[in-house]
Amino acid sequence: MSWTSTALLVAVALLQACAVPSARHQASLAFPPVLWLDNAGQEITFPQYKARAAQHIHDFHGSSKELSPDRRKTVVESIAPAEWFAKGKHCSSLNTDGVLLVHGLTDSPFLMRDLAEALAAKPLLPNRCLIARSLLLDGHGTVPGDLLQVDYQNWVHTVSWGIRSFVGQAQDVHLVGFSTGGALGLLLAHRTAASTLRPRLKSLVLISPAIRLLDERAQSPEALGMLAFSGVKPWLERYEDRDYAKYESFALNGVYQVSRLSQQLARHESEPLSLPVFMALSLNDQTIDSRAAIQRFVRLAETGNALWLAAPRGASNADPIVQDVLRATGHQVSVVDSRIETERIDDFSHVALPVAPANVHYGRRGDYVNCLSYAAIDTGLWCACWGEDLGHRPAPPACPKPDADRVIVYGEPPPRRQDVTAPVQRRLTFNPWFAEMVEAIRSFLSSIAEPTP
Repeated sequence: MSWTSTALLVAVALLQACAVPSARHQASLAFPPVLWLDNAGQEITFPQYKARAAQHIHDFHGSSKELSPDRRKTVVESIAPAEWFAKGKHCSSLNTDGVLLVHGLTDSPFLMRDLAEALAAKPLLPNRCLIARSLLLDGHGTVPGDLLQVDYQNWVHTVSWGIRSFVGQAQDVHLVGFSTGGALGLLLAHRTAASTLRPRLKSLVLISPAIRLLDERAQSPEALGMLAFSGVKPWLERYEDRDYAKYESFALNGVYQVSRLSQQLARHESEPLSLPVFMALSLNDQTIDSRAAIQRFVRLAETGNALWLAAPRGASNADPIVQDVLRATGHQVSVVDSRIETERIDDFSHVALPVAPANVHYGRRGDYVNCLSYAAIDTGLWCACWGEDLGHRPAPPACPKPDADRVIVYGEPPPRRQDVTAPVQRRLTFNPWFAEMVEAIRSFLSSIAEPTP
């Protein structure tokens, strides 16, 4: 990053600092608590952690005047860590598989719920059992301001504990990580090759892993760090945060921590892994560098790795990076079409892959739509994006009745400058091929699960 670009970032941060931050844009506590340790600093069980995390979320949201008691209960249950069981016969640690699900930056465990429920619908193999657990990463589940202080190393420790939480209950653990969660899993797998981590980390399922971010600002962690700890508490984006399941405001420190995480992964780039990997990606992801992730996948030495790729029909045939992975031996590759005209889907967004179409919040007829790209540039387009179609909740009261003739399509966020005659583009928040992706993941996990004698 050039000195001019760095100076511009500093200037923007200083301008943002002049505005009085709302309560949501300030840290709720001096330091985010380590929820998996008790007051004496000892590790607790997962049921204890789940209850403690839920209480932590409730304590914060309990003071919210915007939520009724019933709504608050729903929010807490949605975004808190959770646990699922697929019980076979005579379950014990010797015939139980563990699945640890880790969400991404600004998200909550809610984003991993559909995957957890689908994977825990039945054991991976006959005569086996399965336990799935989701984690809440430090600084999440409360207010965006809590991301002003987090450090990715704390996330690594939380994920490491998440694996240890299966001790005595599961023989192996499969880590399923989305975006930042996937990068954390990959880093942990590299770091624990010679460690005493137990139980065994058996495989990685990486959904849109944040191995490298596309944002050019993330390529200079030093400049981001200077801003993140300058005292001005800069924000990349500050919104009203209408989405109860994740933050919509984006603290610069969050990007800084993910860039540091990516920097650490780069140091292990030439090292093979001794465990199998399943990777799912959208080729045109506008958040993470999907082509860098594919290149990383090709270099993995373990046979039996699998790649699930969503790409516009024909695009994958012309992309040299995709051709490299198709030619790679020892890997399974599946490509699905990410352009579905019957559903007005132009392409898949970064956040779409882990969410089922029937999701009550993000699904086809969910109660939330993502129109943030228009919020800062055009009120009219922002209102149009909230059009009352497909069963979504009505547009905000300040918006006029939507134009019934205005076409709304789904994909990644639109460009900042858009032709006023172009279709309005919502960010796709669900995966139309979710069932197919889950089947591919189950097939991958089943192929490496050990049959019970």
